[in-house]
Amino acid sequence: MSAAPTPPSEEELPTPAVQSRSWIPRLVWAVPIAAPPSSGISLLIRNWRRTRGPRITISFLSGEGVQVGKTLVKYRDVAVGRVSAVVLSADHQTVMVTADCRKTRRAC
Repeated sequence: MSAAPTPPSEEELPTPAVQSRSWIPRLVWAVPIAAPPSSGISLLIRNWRRTRGPRITISFLSGEGVQVGKTLVKYRDVAVGRVSAVVLSADHQTVMVTADCRKTRRAC
């Protein structure tokens, strides 16, 4: 039986080559990090689009008593929207009232 070989000294050992990891495996973590905010934004937009009804513009000869944010648009005594803007027409003869309506099955 021969004697066990002696391990080489530290000076005889080769130095290991250290390679930095690629950035691609770290990029995989971008998907789970970005998923919740993008899902939340998507749900907010979907909810906003479902509850928002049409925007209508009505022309009046006089805008007396019409106030932005306060005047209601009614159909058969049911409030279906609210005035969002009041402007003069290009010829300064009429008042253009813009109203945002809630989503309903009937008019407006």
